[in-house]
Amino acid sequence: MRIIDGFCVSINEGATGKNIEMLVKENQCTAREIQEMLHLQSVQSIYRWYHGQLPSIDNLVCLSRIFEVPIEKILITNDENDFSTSTVIHIKLKDFLLMSEL
Repeated sequence: MRIIDGFCVSINEGATGKNIEMLVKENQCTAREIQEMLHLQSVQSIYRWYHGQLPSIDNLVCLSRIFEVPIEKILITNDENDFSTSTVIHIKLKDFLLMSEL
């Protein structure tokens, strides 16, 4: 694990996938409808998200707009001490703030 000055966030991939699936159902959508809205080639992309493969940043932004929730409500983070089933994302605070302005 490489530490970059700033902070790290641990994303729980499995819980995030289940959360995306829940958001789809709560919004009375289907995986096929989400696939079509995002212009993805295959509905399998959506099912992979349900099973823990994280969507791209672009797709997270789109999901955020579709469901009218901030990205933070889509991504599920782990307790800072539990990295067993997660992807660790390291970002510099300055870069994070710049991304937030986009």
